Amino acid sequence: MSEGPEVRRTADRLAEALLDQRIERVEVRRRAPLEPKLLARLEGARVRGVRTYGKHLVIAFSRGVWLHNHMMMWGKWRTYARTAFDRGTARPPPRVRWRRAASSRVGKTVDDVREDSRVRLVLATKEKVAVQFNGPLLKFGTKDPARAHASLVALGPDALATRFRVAEARRRLRERGNKTLADLLLDQTFVAGIGNKYKSEILFVLGLYPFQRARDLPQAAERALLAEIPRMLRGGYVEGGRTRPLRAGEAANRWEFKHWVFRRGGRPCWRCGTRVLTDRRQSARVTFWCPTCQPAPAARSSKSAAAARV
Repeated sequence: MSEGPEVRRTADRLAEALLDQRIERVEVRRRAPLEPKLLARLEGARVRGVRTYGKHLVIAFSRGVWLHNHMMMWGKWRTYARTAFDRGTARPPPRVRWRRAASSRVGKTVDDVREDSRVRLVLATKEKVAVQFNGPLLKFGTKDPARAHASLVALGPDALATRFRVAEARRRLRERGNKTLADLLLDQTFVAGIGNKYKSEILFVLGLYPFQRARDLPQAAERALLAEIPRMLRGGYVEGGRTRPLRAGEAANRWEFKHWVFRRGGRPCWRCGTRVLTDRRQSARVTFWCPTCQPAPAARSSKSAAAARV
């Protein structure tokens, strides 16, 4: 899953392997068209930058070439030592068998990454090789995508930017007041970088009902949301995707301890013990939430009124 923090960590690994290095060989497979004139520019060029814009990754080369990559849910990059790659001892990442019956088939498992059918692009320097697998969007061009590609130009403030543009995010939130919070957080023109995991986790931590309209947020809740978004994503970047603090006695590598509600449908809420719900109807993507910790505004008001009468 490639959300903003995970894409930024991928960019860090690519920069460590490729930055300022000369590209000796380029291998393009399916879904990464590269015109001959661009290939001629790219071979021998140096990597000048590896940047992220929300969930988008952009590699800038010398000689006026850029690569725009969006990994969506399936794409991934791996880097290898050039010697291991050339010898055939570089291992590809494991294949994932999706639960859905329609996607139950997986391709042939191989031990040599060069023979893996998921490979879309290979960038080789003298010492390192960067390999892209299952890239839904891999586009080479002669213009910086951050300035030329419509999807990047339209992005909202980047949640992982050094200085998160709070005022701009607030303006965009109010322009999208008719959206539910669950759909708002997935709108990349509101804030760039939030995916389904961070959406559910942000709303849980703040105790916000996922299906209320953004326009109905009290000012205090609005301020809290705009503060939590960069805090949560920066934490995810630092902690390798973890969104919940590890408690004493919990294994750091166990999935069930990593998140508050994400993919925990049917399990007890870490805070109150209520069964975490999974909703696939009220927003564009599946939402995980706790009905006790994240009550609807009407339910919250009723509880407050009852308490006041007592």
